[in-house]
Amino acid sequence: CKENQKSFGQRTKQLNFKDRTGLRYGRLIALYPTNKRAGTNIIWHCRCDCGNEIDVDGSQLGVHVFSCGCLRQDMA
Repeated sequence: CKENQKSFGQRTKQLNFKDRTGLRYGRLIALYPTNKRAGTNIIWHCRCDCGNEIDVDGSQLGVHVFSCGCLRQDMA
């Protein structure tokens, strides 16, 4: 586990990393960064208020993505 944290720390120095852990974006709470990337953007694993968990491009959190999709369904 410490190896993963260390290698993640080294990788984030190379990227424009903003720690979003615990931050809320609409119905989503960012839990942790994944090893996945969209270009140079970090993909975050998030939990929605409805209980679903999804991976979201960090640059889209709070801009275009506010829920796992349940918000759109609730508004229909």
